[in-house]
Amino acid sequence: MLPDLHRRNDKPDWEYVNENQRNSWQRLAASTNGLVTPGNFITVLGFLLVIAGLVLIVHKSYIGGLMAIVLGRLGDVLDGIAATRTGTKSATGELLDLTVDKLIVFIALAVLFFYFDVVWFILALILVINALNGLSTVVAKLRGKAKHPSRAGKYAMALCWLIIVLAVLLTKTDNSALRGVTYAFTVAYAAVGGWASYNYLQQMFASK
Repeated sequence: MLPDLHRRNDKPDWEYVNENQRNSWQRLAASTNGLVTPGNFITVLGFLLVIAGLVLIVHKSYIGGLMAIVLGRLGDVLDGIAATRTGTKSATGELLDLTVDKLIVFIALAVLFFYFDVVWFILALILVINALNGLSTVVAKLRGKAKHPSRAGKYAMALCWLIIVLAVLLTKTDNSALRGVTYAFTVAYAAVGGWASYNYLQQMFASK
């Protein structure tokens, strides 16, 4: 089971606590409108690590690049844990988490498209699912609905990055076993990502 999601309550966590009883992180978060929090720091650090990993891969430093990507994407789990443990979950952190998740995937897809000969339907599947989920976030926001991260969405994102890593490896070695594993995880991603998209669409069209 996944750890805590970076999912906010109706109000920022610190607003449920009297000012004189807030911890240091809650006081800092309150004074910066939820911008400076441990969870947000991990989210941004994870984003930068993935960018660094993609740059390393483009420059053919595959081991270092893949390690940086794996470490960076661990931030997608750790940011929610940090936000929960410090009592600093908020709409700002949740939106940053969702935005970074989608942005970094689109950047990775661009890198794969321009620098690697990845099977086209893998890129197309990842693009469609993430674009659909990104669109549901925007529409839900315009409709005044909160779109929260789901466990299915987090599992789908983990599968997405596993497929990206495998796809890069597959361009470097024509291994039938690796190809089979990659395609199997792609099918799993289609199922889990499709379910997550369905749930997000339900949130998007739910009445206010």
